[in-house]
Amino acid sequence: MTSTLSMAAPKKYGYVPPTFPRDPAEVNQFAEHIVLGQILEPMVDTDKMGNVTPGLAESWTFEDKGLTIKFKIRKDRVFSNGKKLEAKDIKYTIDRVIQKKSQSSNFLGSISSIEAPASDALIIRLKEPNVSILKALSRDQVGVVPVDWSFNKDSSEPLIGSGPYRLLKKGTNWNLEVNEKYPKASAISIREWQLVFFGDHDLNVPAVGLPDYVPGATLSTKTGMQKVRGFERLKTVNQISYAQTSAWWHPHGTHFNSPEMRTRAMGLIEEILDKGCKKLELERATGVIPKGVAGHLAVTQAPKITHKKYEKTEPLRLAFIGATFDDFLKGNDQAIAIEHGFQIEIIKISPSEMTKIADKKPDVIFAGWAGGFNDPEGFIALLPTFLVKDFGSYIGPALAEKYKRARQEENWTVRSELFQQINEQLRKDQLMVPGWRIPFYIIGQTNMISEEATFRYTPRLHLVKGL
Repeated sequence: MTSTLSMAAPKKYGYVPPTFPRDPAEVNQFAEHIVLGQILEPMVDTDKMGNVTPGLAESWTFEDKGLTIKFKIRKDRVFSNGKKLEAKDIKYTIDRVIQKKSQSSNFLGSISSIEAPASDALIIRLKEPNVSILKALSRDQVGVVPVDWSFNKDSSEPLIGSGPYRLLKKGTNWNLEVNEKYPKASAISIREWQLVFFGDHDLNVPAVGLPDYVPGATLSTKTGMQKVRGFERLKTVNQISYAQTSAWWHPHGTHFNSPEMRTRAMGLIEEILDKGCKKLELERATGVIPKGVAGHLAVTQAPKITHKKYEKTEPLRLAFIGATFDDFLKGNDQAIAIEHGFQIEIIKISPSEMTKIADKKPDVIFAGWAGGFNDPEGFIALLPTFLVKDFGSYIGPALAEKYKRARQEENWTVRSELFQQINEQLRKDQLMVPGWRIPFYIIGQTNMISEEATFRYTPRLHLVKGL
């Protein structure tokens, strides 16, 4: 007999980037990571405080001074295609994520080798101690797929995982449907979700009605939704967020090796950001590591801004990832730029064009990101994606040595202090200007939002209740 739950129309889940679905190794947007987390399970998990909890691995031990990690793998997980999940599938997934140079490969570079000596045993050997490696393995992108699996965009089920939902194509729609092989699948309240996509690659909200549930909504998404009829009937709650923006002096720009130009440019950026944050009532960030993560700065001293009369203006190419910074370049910002001796040239880069940043030769790049996980490495290790350069060589040998010490330090108090020093020095060297903290929201029907739904950084839909 068919249950009432299974006969119910699917709830609408939004918003999903138009690049989805694609190979998990290619995913680089937070909104896509959230969807991956409903289908794939990582080897370890984390809670909203950043504490590591069991995932597909029920336990683990460190040996050989932290260079060897031995995991015991659960025996109760089955992929949606009916194949039992084993340690060799985890090895295949991690190797694949690294070999394909995925976003997560930035966090997994310390891995030397992976062995699967038994179906329920996995051994990871490291090149050097890495205290953040477990958190790196909790990323949704490292969710496990079957050994020898490959992405097929023409498949009706292109992602095979052991998570609570399956991704299935139904006609022209993509739906998340309960994976009946998932433990306690019968207890999942909402059996099916229909994915609602953003209207374009700039991730603007489409004016075609509202989804029932939107986790990970940015301020701009929320603003767009507010323009759609029916928004007043939805509930909005703050979601945990370690996301923020920064402006970085780019190594592929014309003026990168000029200290005088760097000083002038970063003074300009500081003034624009300060004015914009006050106008939009946004909280300024204090460094590269967001507030709430070990190593963040409580406050940071902005460099003194001086003005002098310039006989001519120099071009300054500012690159923006997506449309995040548009509101900061309205009004008289070009006039402010002239006071600093610059004529601003704007370069817009969509998330799908990230690999082409260096070709555009920006002087300064503005980027916002959610971070890989609740740890300093979850943010700093992502920077090569934007800078298109190894971070150690970008910051110079002295600071690179301190960065290496911080990454390997097992005493969390000392480690935090080292990252604070790095954070502060990046600002003093005028390599970056902190932007602002990015708020995230969960927006949806009032009966669907609960504390359980907001418990994790990338929320889990199987915890959402609905009538």
